[in-house]
Amino acid sequence: MEEDSLSDNKKFSGRNSFMENRYNNTHNLSRFKKRLSTFEKYKPLWEGGKSVCTYNIKIGYKIRMFCVQELSKLQQKNPESFDKKETEELSQMLLELKQEKSNISSLNLECSFEEYKAFLQDLFKKIDYEDKHGVITMKTASRFRLMAAFIDVLQSWGEIDEEMINTKKYCQYKAVNIFKALKNGENPKRGGPNEFQNKIEDLSTGKEISSNLQNNLIEINNNNKINNENN
Repeated sequence: MEEDSLSDNKKFSGRNSFMENRYNNTHNLSRFKKRLSTFEKYKPLWEGGKSVCTYNIKIGYKIRMFCVQELSKLQQKNPESFDKKETEELSQMLLELKQEKSNISSLNLECSFEEYKAFLQDLFKKIDYEDKHGVITMKTASRFRLMAAFIDVLQSWGEIDEEMINTKKYCQYKAVNIFKALKNGENPKRGGPNEFQNKIEDLSTGKEISSNLQNNLIEINNNNKINNENN
């Protein structure tokens, strides 16, 4: 009887551990989804810019300045959508940028379009390589999502070119695809839906990777149409 009781306790403990892990994973996934539609969605962009500052101050400063400018536009357009905490947080962001600029006044913080695009191309190459050859986790999805947000900063120089628009769509697709797969307990698919190449070319080397992205986007759009028709 005692052995049966111990066995039952182990089973019960195992179930508890499984349910606890499942709850924690679900909680993390819910936070990921929530940030996409609230003021908090700009925090990863802000924090990402701070991380970039550790190795490129100009680009990191540019990212965070864009973040603050976009938040300020949203606040001006609809002040009631910002609560007291968010308003204080935005003010703190502005103050941090002003202090940083005054502390390094001797350094030119102006970032050129060419510099920023080269940064994006190099970053995409690293994230794409991780997706195809590394361990895919929620961090991978977050990196793709952050990459898409970094591309938005190109609006500071005008319209985003077609290459980067396609790259952004691909990154958004990958972020959602990985998120859904992990949520369903599945292994995320590596690469795009219509991709068969194992070797990745740098975006800056030319047409092959852009053509690859275009084929992926065609497949993604077709899948979206099918899903809409079914719904």
